[in-house]
Amino acid sequence: MIRASAAAVIPALLLPWLLIPLKNPLLFAILPVAPLALVYARAVARGRPRAAATLALAWAAALTVSTVAAAAHSPESATRGIWRAGAYREEMLQWIATGAGSEGDISRFLPRVLVEYGLVFLLSAISGGVVR
Repeated sequence: MIRASAAAVIPALLLPWLLIPLKNPLLFAILPVAPLALVYARAVARGRPRAAATLALAWAAALTVSTVAAAAHSPESATRGIWRAGAYREEMLQWIATGAGSEGDISRFLPRVLVEYGLVFLLSAISGGVVR
């Protein structure tokens, strides 16, 4: 478990610092997930769903902290290196300042969330038997 967590968490801590300056959203979307995908699939294949979930949570926490720190260090690169980072930042600042925005309007917020939920459900259904 320690080696698997290191294989997932260490890249999550390092890759945002390396990828954000490259200003390539596709690389930023794919590369940080790859190490987790390998150790996660291995844990699930070995019948260790709790270990897989723990790995995913540790990876998510590490990637979140590292991405926020790297983006704060280089905001200009972050707006170009992370998909929709600039638009999301502006939307959130407007919402904080005025309360107006999709986060405060269920008719704008719910459709997006339902699409995202549907995509997760569909991808889960498609990939469900792959890692057994």
